Amino acid sequence: MLHTITIETKDETEFEQIRDLAQSLCVPFKESHEKQLSAEEKLHLLNQIYWEGDETGEELNAMIYNARQSSSRDVEL
Repeated sequence: MLHTITIETKDETEFEQIRDLAQSLCVPFKESHEKQLSAEEKLHLLNQIYWEGDETGEELNAMIYNARQSSSRDVEL
């Protein structure tokens, strides 16, 4: 039976301590590292998105707004 524990560390020292503990116990482990993007990096990635289709951005925006149902609705109770 396989059991999984996820430990999230915020700094390199904590990560190394946990990794060293797993190694000393001879427990198999996997590492993964996620980089937190700054707001500027997120905006840069967003600007790299390219849309290719028959509709323009304005047409897509209009389709979204027209599909919304924000008016009051009659509901039977």
